[in-house]
Amino acid sequence: MFENAVVLPSYGMTECMPIATPPLTYNLEKPGTSGVSVGPEIVIKDEVFNTLPPMKFGRIMIRGPPEAFTKNGFFDTGDMGYLDNDGYLFITSRSKEVINRGGEIISPTEVEDAVLKHPKVLTAIAFSVPHDVLQETVGIVIVSRDPTCRIGLICWCYSSWPQLVVHMTDLPKNKTGKPLRIKLAERMELGSIHDGMAPGERCFEADCPPNGTPLTVSITCRPTHDADLCGHHQFATSEKTGKLEPLPRTQMSTTELYVLSAFQTVLDINNPPHILDDFFEIGGSSLTAAKIVSLVRAKYGIKMSPMTLFKCRTAKALATIVDSQATATSVSMAPTLDKKLSVTRCESPVRPLALMIQSLSVLFLQPLPIILFWLVYLRVMAGMNIILQETSHVTVFKLLVGYGLTSIVTYLCYPMLGIVIKWLIIGRYRAGKYPLWSAYYLRWWFVDQTLNFFGPGIFNATLRTQCFYLRLMGAQISSNVKFDGGTVFREFDLIRVDSGTSITSSIVRGFTIDSGIMILAPIIIGKDSVVNFDSTISPGAILPPDTVLPPRSSSHEITDSSQKHRLFASSGGPSPTIWSMITFGIPIVFLVEFIGSLPWILWLLWSVQCVMQSELSNLSSINQVVQNFFEMRRVVLLFFVLMSLRSVMSPWFKLGASIFVKQILLGPFVPGQKLSSEWHAVKQWIMKQLFGDGTLCGTYSLLGRHYESISMIYCMLGAKVGQRIYWPGIPIGFYAFDLLEVGNDVVFGSRSKLVFSDAVESRRIVIGAGCMIADRCIILPGVIVGKNAMIGSGSLLFKNGYYPPESTWIGSKGGEAVLLEEGDCVATKKEDTLKPFGKAFYYRDAPYRVFSELEIIITNMVWVCVTSCIWSMVPLIGVVVAVTTYTGDYWFSSLTWISREAVMQIMFVLTTFAASYIVTFVTLFTVIMAKWGFIGRRKPGSYDWDKSDYCQRWQLFITLQNIQGDILNNIRGSFFLVAYFRALGSKIGQRVCLYPTGGDPMVPEPDLCIIGNDTVIDRASVVAHVNSRGLFGLNLLKIGDGCVLRTDSRLLSGGEMENESKLLEHTLIVGGEVVHSGSVMQGWPAHEIEGND
Repeated sequence: MFENAVVLPSYGMTECMPIATPPLTYNLEKPGTSGVSVGPEIVIKDEVFNTLPPMKFGRIMIRGPPEAFTKNGFFDTGDMGYLDNDGYLFITSRSKEVINRGGEIISPTEVEDAVLKHPKVLTAIAFSVPHDVLQETVGIVIVSRDPTCRIGLICWCYSSWPQLVVHMTDLPKNKTGKPLRIKLAERMELGSIHDGMAPGERCFEADCPPNGTPLTVSITCRPTHDADLCGHHQFATSEKTGKLEPLPRTQMSTTELYVLSAFQTVLDINNPPHILDDFFEIGGSSLTAAKIVSLVRAKYGIKMSPMTLFKCRTAKALATIVDSQATATSVSMAPTLDKKLSVTRCESPVRPLALMIQSLSVLFLQPLPIILFWLVYLRVMAGMNIILQETSHVTVFKLLVGYGLTSIVTYLCYPMLGIVIKWLIIGRYRAGKYPLWSAYYLRWWFVDQTLNFFGPGIFNATLRTQCFYLRLMGAQISSNVKFDGGTVFREFDLIRVDSGTSITSSIVRGFTIDSGIMILAPIIIGKDSVVNFDSTISPGAILPPDTVLPPRSSSHEITDSSQKHRLFASSGGPSPTIWSMITFGIPIVFLVEFIGSLPWILWLLWSVQCVMQSELSNLSSINQVVQNFFEMRRVVLLFFVLMSLRSVMSPWFKLGASIFVKQILLGPFVPGQKLSSEWHAVKQWIMKQLFGDGTLCGTYSLLGRHYESISMIYCMLGAKVGQRIYWPGIPIGFYAFDLLEVGNDVVFGSRSKLVFSDAVESRRIVIGAGCMIADRCIILPGVIVGKNAMIGSGSLLFKNGYYPPESTWIGSKGGEAVLLEEGDCVATKKEDTLKPFGKAFYYRDAPYRVFSELEIIITNMVWVCVTSCIWSMVPLIGVVVAVTTYTGDYWFSSLTWISREAVMQIMFVLTTFAASYIVTFVTLFTVIMAKWGFIGRRKPGSYDWDKSDYCQRWQLFITLQNIQGDILNNIRGSFFLVAYFRALGSKIGQRVCLYPTGGDPMVPEPDLCIIGNDTVIDRASVVAHVNSRGLFGLNLLKIGDGCVLRTDSRLLSGGEMENESKLLEHTLIVGGEVVHSGSVMQGWPAHEIEGND
């Protein structure tokens, strides 16, 4: 009746009546479509109900008056599909039937359509098969036209191609004859497959059950090895066997062939992958991706970021990018350097003058502040003994008041001493280039060390006094300039800051380094500019007026300047008035500090009453004071116990008082418009004084840094914190605890910052379960990080930003984090958030004995006591020897030209110097021995918490390492620091200058770091470990001859710098990336730039 008629599909539901049908103008140009809407609004949404653009696969939802099925009026049809650019609807499957392969949503009908193109296939049905890593992958049931023929299918292929095949004589169906794919893998008891299975192990045959067989009835299934599952992607029919044979490869360009070869070489796979293979689906990682890009850059002489491969994930896509950028093809795949290095020849760091001057930091400057403090303290005590009559309570009062007065005196005098030394030794800093370890470098180095030891002291009291200090040092600081205590200024004469400028916790130095030389250059920061927190202003920088740098940036990224970043300047919020500070703020902080001091004050009072039994007399001289208070038994009972109480007990008393003040007196922080009231300003100031450093009043290190007890304290302070959090080794400095919400199993890297308010408002920060917040991240107000998101090193998460589940981000460009990989909301719902750390530490699921949290806390407390007592021994040894000298009968006792009191003071000074040297040597030797005893020589590899005890041993070593205090900073930029790292196993060449202005951290894994000749590293991170989503690994780091790593640059695990390469300020080299010879890199993540500075 209807010969040659065309039957068109339409789409409707009993609940909704007609939904879509082809229009009258339809000319069969869109095969498979169900047409366009006949009334209801049709949208495609993802799993969290975000509307998807055309050609994106997702849930089909409809909306129309008057019914409303969701809060937005949409009804979920339960079908999956997509809309094309013309609004035509394509239905692919039911939502319950889709296959979620590692977060990739695969329509089974699309797989079936591809398989059915084979002439030997009669019919087929795709279904979900369990996978040990991806959770689900694609399986296929095939019915051959020839029952004796077994058709093999490819296994190394596009992600949506079947990885398992089952042969049947017919498809499982229900009573009405509809094929059933639901529970097929479960019914056939296929189990979970993995990528290590051979192709033949993924081929089965099964008996087809009768139509209408319940889904609870098993299907008999058995392996078969008749099929030939080849390792190619394209297939054709063999006339003899009916198997799928590889098609001849299409003609590929030279670039495509090279990229495929690089894929095969780096991934170490036997057969070349297909040109359309996803690099990360065939075994790629961030480390290997960086290696691929490095090879391509070297081969074609182009500038390409390692992030490119995250966007262009196939060989074809990457080759297209390469062809569009290629400028040369003659460079070999692995270039070698035969040319002579062009580094500037520096002076020798081991020449006697350099060694002598750079040893003064430890031999003279390190003990000098201690000696001056104690000499002043004893003089103050002697003066007070003349005034006050001695009783036990008066004795305690004198000790405390004497300590306070001495602190005030040194607080006033130390900065003046630094100012005098600066002007006497170096005068005005002169712009220019100077060889390392030359006379000028050594003068600069000694002055810089002196300023670190003595600091600004009393000048830190207010912003005005800070500006006055900088002007005394030679800086040009205009009026109305604002900066906080975290900002570092040096090389003062080279710095000019114009009026209205705001600088927050940044580095402003006229000093930098190049191979063999140090460079001094002026810095000008224009009027009304803003340098946001954690930024670096490099020498020679000129910031025009009204420049506003984003957080965690540098003067090299001035193009990222935007007025929107002004919200986060330190000038955004009101400061409390002097009156409110005096009447409320300062008394509360003082009371908390006093409560924190109670343990050692009470001990001091008891020891004076019960231990000092000798007759107390009018002690009017230093000799009498020393002799009375520093007998050996009093030293042991009084000072060592006092230091132990001060370091271990006082933090808990202070924390308890601080929690009371926060919860009872100050109240919670609430989101909303920023208040300008005086009460709010005082509240902010008090909380910053109590918790601003992030150490939780000193308890953070006592608790081991990473564990549940830290979470408990945050909860007591108002934060919402989940379980099994891995807190960072360096605490996060914040105090608006009520505005933080952290899910389970979150991993934090060190040196990150949480910002809850700006000049306008305060907002919550929500970090979803299973997230990774890497090191040096900035999270601004209102940020929401989805479940299992990966926030990579140095990421800047902008205000009110949403970072979807499973997404991956890194660094910043234009003031916002760079997206590497989009998240998958569907996959993340099924994924577990438990990390290897949680498995090992909280569930004891590890092949070694895991320390309990109590054991860790006890170990940390004991070692904090030991560290505190060892360094307090330095002046005490000097005092005890001085007392012995005074009371003993020695040859100099009969001398008439010098008083016994003067002899005692000289012996105190000399002995304290000697004690300082001994303690320095003992602590460094202890760290070196502990490294080889607890760690041994590190080797590259994987060391997850639940598989290896390395992380536990490393944490114990880090605790022991704290005994060395700040010694490494005292030998920075000298041969002594190089010798120390060589003792820890590092391979370091000649004339290497390490961290002349300091480092945080300084080469955590020195035995995995190879540094060539004439290389300079200054305040840069050279880190061989990687902690990605809780997976911990170690990789080699190679730095060639004549390389430069400047302030705030970072070389990640597995990275390599070839000879004469350079990283400018604020530069990230991702793991596995190779910086080629002569390249100059800048940015986070890095890109190659022209020029040297």
